[in-house]
Amino acid sequence: MTSFPALAAATRQRVAAYVPYLERAGISCTLAPLLDDDFFRDFYSPGGTVRKAAGLAARHAARAAVLLRARRWDAVFVQREAAIVGPEIIEALLVRGAGLPLIYDLDDAIWLTSGPPSSFPLAKRLLTAPGKTARLVEMARQVIAGSRHLAAWCEEHGASTTVLPTVVSRETWRPRQERERGDFANDVPVVGWVGSPSTALELARILPALARLRAEGVRFRVRVVGAGADLTTPDLDIENIPWSASRELEDFRSLDVGLAPMGNDAWSEGKCGYKQLQYLAVGVPCVSSLAGGAREFIVPNENALLAGDLDEWTRQVRRLLEDRALRARLSAGGRALVEKTHCLEAQAPTFVGVIQRAFADRNG
Repeated sequence: MTSFPALAAATRQRVAAYVPYLERAGISCTLAPLLDDDFFRDFYSPGGTVRKAAGLAARHAARAAVLLRARRWDAVFVQREAAIVGPEIIEALLVRGAGLPLIYDLDDAIWLTSGPPSSFPLAKRLLTAPGKTARLVEMARQVIAGSRHLAAWCEEHGASTTVLPTVVSRETWRPRQERERGDFANDVPVVGWVGSPSTALELARILPALARLRAEGVRFRVRVVGAGADLTTPDLDIENIPWSASRELEDFRSLDVGLAPMGNDAWSEGKCGYKQLQYLAVGVPCVSSLAGGAREFIVPNENALLAGDLDEWTRQVRRLLEDRALRARLSAGGRALVEKTHCLEAQAPTFVGVIQRAFADRNG
């Protein structure tokens, strides 16, 4: 059971990607997102508040119908929450009423009352159940966390927790040939970012660093994918592109320098570093903030560069644009990490093992 459909990275990469591996291990799965693709797209677009509220209510009512089928299952896996409004009623009925072991997965610090900016802050406060994440963790037979930071919080609540980063397939996500040599993929190098509207604010904060480089005569283009509303600044021309699941891989591969800015707050510390791993998987040298899960796999000057303030962002992006050998070294280092440990193929046995332990605990 997931909050969002496979259009969302959390569902796509932390759940759906592992279903084939579970089935090979003899575990059949039914993927049950709360929101479907069409409603998910509409939900995060501007306007239509009344329509969205009605649609959300209808989908939560339909979610309750899964309780009628609970006896068909041997366990329930919940990514974040079965329902995004209200307390953990569905999970409690499945665990305490139907006796199913719960495997719980979280990839953000969703226990925080102050999360990312919301278009509906009042509704968010009224509809969010305080302490819900802690109760889900305590209820779970097994917990999967996207970083050691998240795992530490879960373990404080007594959970048997396994760290599993959000990763991509090393077979599908492959670099372009020129990355090995440190060459650019474009005639004019492209400095870019791929993300979502909820994280675009962090990108906006470092745009003055790029504007400074442009004013100094450094030659490059800026490409932004998935920010929602177009990002603009008077001193910088920005190519804004809507995010597309079918085009996501090529959007990453098309960049010459990747940007991964993050905030300096508790919410950012709970992020898993998924964007950074996507850059590393396709051999795109990147500049990143040091926060969240990125702390666990980024080695400065070996697989990525780090930046904090605007001066550092300016300097590090300039280095990547000017130093071919540096680009080649970071590309090779990032790809080596992905191939060895931080990929779907390497993490799948861990995921399957967690599910199997939940069954074993129940049978025991």
